[in-house]
Amino acid sequence: ESERSAALRVTVAASIPPADASEAEDASLTTPEGYTLTATVIARGLEDPTDVAIAPDGRAFVTERGGRVKIVAVDGMHTALDLGAGSSAGSAVRITSLALHPAFERTNLVYVAQADEAGRMYLLRFRERGGVLAEGATVARERTAAEHAVIRFGPDGLLYAALGVGADPREAQREASPEGKILRFNEDGTIPRDNPRASPVWSSGHRDPRGLAWHPGTGRLWEGERGGDGGDEINSIVRGA
Repeated sequence: ESERSAALRVTVAASIPPADASEAEDASLTTPEGYTLTATVIARGLEDPTDVAIAPDGRAFVTERGGRVKIVAVDGMHTALDLGAGSSAGSAVRITSLALHPAFERTNLVYVAQADEAGRMYLLRFRERGGVLAEGATVARERTAAEHAVIRFGPDGLLYAALGVGADPREAQREASPEGKILRFNEDGTIPRDNPRASPVWSSGHRDPRGLAWHPGTGRLWEGERGGDGGDEINSIVRGA
């Protein structure tokens, strides 16, 4: 923090509106810097949504933790696809993230991060046609106790997957473990030749990654990370560190 920094206290309160309360369709606010942000409701009735990606044609692909992907059209109509319908009892599916291929208009490829209760994290690839996800394939699989992963394509066209740690935070520093790591794959799940090591690991020492974003000018990777009791972080990621 700089000398200008001052303690910031934030109080958050939750309230439940009455059942007959009308829900505003749009809401706008202007930041102190003069930017105006407008929120528009495009879908309702979602169950524990975990991620969203916007296709070039304006459709929103939304994942629900229970194993479903909903494709929301511009007019608000949506199609629900249950990717966990074939899972066996005791191995319930959790979907935590999805990413569209950088050339989605040409490839129609959708990537999904999916975990099961048997301690496996899958990176799945589907081809979307007419609101249906087909041609499913597993491009990567990791044995991990982590319950959450976030995936994004970087400006280099490669797939990044950030995994949290399970019960043992020491796993984040163990090179052989995928837990607490940001992993980097080719789009087919193979390991890029310019990774720091002969493994998918791009960086390590993470607790619970929740977001990845690249600076539009420098291309530098930033990661949002949830702490335990507080201690949330925004990290600037260094290759191999």
